[in-house]
Amino acid sequence: MSYYSDPTANAAIGAVDKEMRLMRKRAKLIAKQLHEGWLSQRELEQAQKEFRGIHRHLLREALEKQEAHHPKG
Repeated sequence: MSYYSDPTANAAIGAVDKEMRLMRKRAKLIAKQLHEGWLSQRELEQAQKEFRGIHRHLLREALEKQEAHHPKG
């Protein structure tokens, strides 16, 4: 789907959309691994360093969603 009649803008938007999809998928995987006990606190801290800038909210939202659907205890 084209947002603008500018091919350069379309390519840039497409690249950002692709990156956001990949980071959202990675965030869900990290949340699942943490919930299942496959991820240590150190590994979680390392993952949090990867989610900066426009991606910052993706990991937080995935962790909150995982906790809401599968509360511990």
